[in-house]
Amino acid sequence: VRVVEECPTPKTRAEDLVDVGRMLAKQRQWAEARACFRHAAAANPRYVPGLLEAGQAAIVEERYHDSISLYAAALKIEVSAPALNNMAIAYHQMGAPLDAVAVYKRVIKLDEDDAASFYNLGTAYEAAKSYKEAAKAYRQAIELEPEEAKYYNNL
Repeated sequence: VRVVEECPTPKTRAEDLVDVGRMLAKQRQWAEARACFRHAAAANPRYVPGLLEAGQAAIVEERYHDSISLYAAALKIEVSAPALNNMAIAYHQMGAPLDAVAVYKRVIKLDEDDAASFYNLGTAYEAAKSYKEAAKAYRQAIELEPEEAKYYNNL
């Protein structure tokens, strides 16, 4: 097991910075891990894993606008459900549930069988006080994954 004390110099390759950041995160050295992810995104603004990790770090730090910008940059390079999902989470947590709804709908277009995405869509609708739409999304989540108890709790 490799023990890492801190993030290497920002001049290190983005791929290596992400790897070190992940090792630091496993060691619960959150601040150092987040620094590596930020350095990775700065070192190579087209390296999607670096942008995604930096976006997640920004959510943890409650820097939602930064997170959304990082996910938007990643999505310009490669559209993916995880990037969209995390962008929606950032919108939701910053108090913009209608923006979260719009992004969750994009996630669902990529994977119409993902019950968790419908559940998340429901929570965003609920935050926007669109209770009828929220219930519809929760029912869709239940239809896709009836054994998941939490999907029933919000109905």
